[in-house]
Amino acid sequence: MKQQLRQKVRQWWVVLVTTPTIAGLVVAVSLTGWLQLLEWAALDLFFRLRPPESSDSRIVIVGINESDIQEIGKWPISDEILAKLLNQLKKQKPRVIGLDIYRDLPVEPGNQQLVKVFKSTPNLVGVEKINGDPVPPPPILSENQVGFLDLVSDADGRIRRGWLSQKLKGQNRLSLGAKLALIYLAAEDITLQKIDNTEYSYHLGKAEFHRFEGNDGGYVRAEDKGNQIILNFRGMAGSFPTVSLSDVLENRISPDLIRDHIVLIGTMAPSKHYLFYTPYSTDDSSAFSGVEIHAHLTSQIISAAIDGRPLINTWSDPLEWLWILFWSGCGAGLGSMFLCHRRVVVISIFLVGGSLIGISYLAFLEGWWLIVFAPLLAISGSSIVSITYTLLKNLKLYHQELEEYAQTLEQKVEERTKQLRRSEERFAKAFRSSPSPITISSLKDGKHIEVNKSFLDITGYKAEEVIGHTAPELNLWVNIEDRLKLFEKLKNEREVHNYEFTYRTKSGEVKTAILSAEIIFLQEQECLLAISNDITERKQAEEILKQAKEAADAASKIKSEFLASMSHELRTPLNAILGFSRLLARIPSPNEEHSKYLDIIRNSGEHLLSLINDVLDLSKIEAGRITLNENIFNLYSLVETIEGMFRLKAQEKGLQLIFVYKQELPQYIKTDEKKLRQVLINLLENAIKFTQNGYITMRVIGDCNLKNATLKFEIEDTGAGISSQEVDNLFEAFVQTETGRTSQEGTGLGLPISRKFVQLMGGDISVNSTLGKGTTFKFDIQVDVVNGENIATQETRRIIGLASNQPIYRILIVDDIWDNCQLLFNLLKPLGFEVKEAENGKQALELWESWHPHLIWMDIQMPVMDGYEATRQIRKREQQQKENFLIDKLDFKLQNKVIIIALSASVFEEDRERVILAGCNDFVTKPFAEEMLFEKMAEYLGLRYLYEDISETKSSISTEIQQDLTVEDLAVMSADWVAQLNQAAIEGNDEIIFQLIEQIPTSAVNLANTLTAWTNDFRFDKITDLIEQKIL
Repeated sequence: MKQQLRQKVRQWWVVLVTTPTIAGLVVAVSLTGWLQLLEWAALDLFFRLRPPESSDSRIVIVGINESDIQEIGKWPISDEILAKLLNQLKKQKPRVIGLDIYRDLPVEPGNQQLVKVFKSTPNLVGVEKINGDPVPPPPILSENQVGFLDLVSDADGRIRRGWLSQKLKGQNRLSLGAKLALIYLAAEDITLQKIDNTEYSYHLGKAEFHRFEGNDGGYVRAEDKGNQIILNFRGMAGSFPTVSLSDVLENRISPDLIRDHIVLIGTMAPSKHYLFYTPYSTDDSSAFSGVEIHAHLTSQIISAAIDGRPLINTWSDPLEWLWILFWSGCGAGLGSMFLCHRRVVVISIFLVGGSLIGISYLAFLEGWWLIVFAPLLAISGSSIVSITYTLLKNLKLYHQELEEYAQTLEQKVEERTKQLRRSEERFAKAFRSSPSPITISSLKDGKHIEVNKSFLDITGYKAEEVIGHTAPELNLWVNIEDRLKLFEKLKNEREVHNYEFTYRTKSGEVKTAILSAEIIFLQEQECLLAISNDITERKQAEEILKQAKEAADAASKIKSEFLASMSHELRTPLNAILGFSRLLARIPSPNEEHSKYLDIIRNSGEHLLSLINDVLDLSKIEAGRITLNENIFNLYSLVETIEGMFRLKAQEKGLQLIFVYKQELPQYIKTDEKKLRQVLINLLENAIKFTQNGYITMRVIGDCNLKNATLKFEIEDTGAGISSQEVDNLFEAFVQTETGRTSQEGTGLGLPISRKFVQLMGGDISVNSTLGKGTTFKFDIQVDVVNGENIATQETRRIIGLASNQPIYRILIVDDIWDNCQLLFNLLKPLGFEVKEAENGKQALELWESWHPHLIWMDIQMPVMDGYEATRQIRKREQQQKENFLIDKLDFKLQNKVIIIALSASVFEEDRERVILAGCNDFVTKPFAEEMLFEKMAEYLGLRYLYEDISETKSSISTEIQQDLTVEDLAVMSADWVAQLNQAAIEGNDEIIFQLIEQIPTSAVNLANTLTAWTNDFRFDKITDLIEQKIL
């Protein structure tokens, strides 16, 4: 009995091990959030596949569309029109009216009329915005007549959740949808009741509402503040009866449409950008207006309470893990039977995956959202591991048998040879009974003298068909060159062992065998004794292994492509974050705290960029190709920046954060700043994360008097500590301490990468820890100490304009991302450049031909026409113009090739090479430093800049711009131009002033630069004073 149990356990061992292992790995992957987008996509697909529900006639939408806005002639609509609309609706006696339009400020004419309507309409609910930039409700309405209209957007920009309520200043605020639903249900004698005094869990009619948690369904660590629920949309846009503003004002609606119903008023015009993507949205045409989303939330609450319509429910985390474990077991069990039923197993795996999708869809129809992609990953992973293990196990057994047989093969041959010497009769007996194919042929003419039964069985010939014939006559050798090589070896060595060749049977089947051959004397002549062993099955197994390796290589390639794509997607918004934070830093702020916070934002953004770069460097570390990128930097500034990043976090936990470094510490050093920053951040993050009380101290020790110095860093904390058993594996990849596993934070990569970086900088890292008392990490690096006088001067200089006596350069910005265009525009325009923008390569071509820019900042990945094709087209047309003698040598616009610099979030070397081959002059990576931007422009256009003089004052600029203008400077411009400039200055309209500055001729560079500087400093008074002097 015990032996049978052991045999069964041994038989199912791979299933019992693979199932929980793969399930655990999949759970770990899902907890990182990598599968979140896929689970959202599956939920969106289920929504679109679900049969549409009937329209909810209890809710009517009064939509303000494009024709209404054109007819009214302005936006927002005036209080007078809104008052007429509400009066007209009141006549139809709706149960409640929801006004999804801000009215915190009057929009004349008609404000007094609207106030009267508000006062006389108790069933009216107005709106406010409480998140982000708050917008107050209409002041005349009471708190019971206000609901907030904030929406919850997921990371992919889609609306899948809705707020029921939020707490603001200790008070519970209802959303617009929830407010309307509760008023409607109150008339049906249905009220809200708490469940067992639990917060955010309520009975409402036939439904129970439970608060959305951050890990519900496919979400991972989603924002779950307030009381949220997952939206159960009724269908696509247009699921509710909708009438236009004009229809109501002109009384073209049926009285029964609105009476005793909920009426929602809001804009549905695409031009007002109040459209949102939902699970039903595939493009802008299928996007929902905000008022429709509020209607869906209201309908969901009412339908659940009155009709019992199901809400979207989810399982708890343990149930989802068991769900993954179950499907992992299915995959592992099927994979273990692969050798016996290969085709059936493959088909069954696909059927199991299809069953998972089908069960999840049916559950969704009943109001349950079950995760799909994590179980699919578990099925595929466990089946692959189980199949691979089974194949490898059987291959190992086969190799063992083959090795055992090979070990005895020589002994058998030797025994057969001795038997031949003793007796031809005994030799013949052994020859015929051998299980291996054996042939004896004449060395002189190659004709077969004798073959055994095994040879005849495996080749399919009869003895009379073989004896007396040569191998070429029987067409046994597939490759005749293999036979020639064999005889060449026999000629030199007299014997050959384990010679692999392919042969052909009588039926034409091609097989593989290994051959051992020896020249012997038989019947007084030299003969060739050949013993072969068929290895066709082994070669087939090797081919399977080869295909598995190719699949692994393909997976590695997909990983690299994924990293490249994610790097590009993350760098694009980071370009705007870092760029605009630098622009804000250039604006003088009287509040020192604001400047500090802005520095923290910028430094954190740069740290995030370095993290993205580290993810890309991880593959280089694994391949041993990570390099040291040394640069000169201010060590004091680095330490102060890191202190600012962690000061607030330490204060929130009630910890003391202490930074200690002495005066002899060098200020300017040369090493890899990014890697040193990453190591310090990793160690400090760990210290704060695992310290609950006490302090964290960072010490830096070094000598500024040495040219080549050793810097020593110590990070000491009073946290939980690390046991001696875990210290040995602390720097292994993906290994976490018991405290780290308990906190469920981190990936176990921070310390291994930190050690690699420290070793690359010429040092090493060590740890000393006492369990329950704290931990101290120490590391040292080798640096070059640098004289920082010149560096400090350079750090204080900032470009504020172009020097005089230069042309006004035309710069074209080509980027499909509006934020990136605005960033470059705001950097270049104030300095005196003429700037235009294009959304894609096709527009860039048109502007190049008509406007003739001096330099183009070209994005690479764009719709319609990408940057590669646009650059090739420009270079091709430049060459055609040159060949056809169409260039006017006196015209600067055409005689020189336009400078094209690629500006892309791609960071791989092959992307740079492709950009240069397309015809670009240079390549700059997003996010970029503005200094790099200006350096490239100066390099290719020969620009001369004006710099801010920090030593005098932060706001002062070059005297060349500061000098006052005279009336004579305005003489070059027309009276009409001067009048327009005066009016724009009086209104403070900087956009019109910049447009007028573009009309100034190249010869009046001082006028253009000075007006630009005055406008940037908001000195409109200087402009008006100058024009008054001209008029007088």
